Amino acid sequence: MNLKKLKKILSKMTSLKKLVELMESNKGMANALRSRIERLENEILQTADAANENMNLRNRNRELIKENTGMREENERERENNKELSEKCSDAIEYLRQRN
Repeated sequence: MNLKKLKKILSKMTSLKKLVELMESNKGMANALRSRIERLENEILQTADAANENMNLRNRNRELIKENTGMREENERERENNKELSEKCSDAIEYLRQRN
């Protein structure tokens, strides 16, 4: 073999070696990207779970507000009833005092 052919072969071998290194580097980058994608998918799932929990809590909060409003209205009615009963009791006490 002459020197020219050897140089060509050596050049091709060097190119092949660089190509193999590049392929290995690409595999590493692909694995890193795959891992990053998996982490992002997990974060998205966690965010979706948190959003669902938040929605459930908001719905429960609305229910509690309605319940609280109903209890306040009932409490106000009972106060009015108590006021009326108190006035009737006061009138009855006054009536009994006057009779004695």
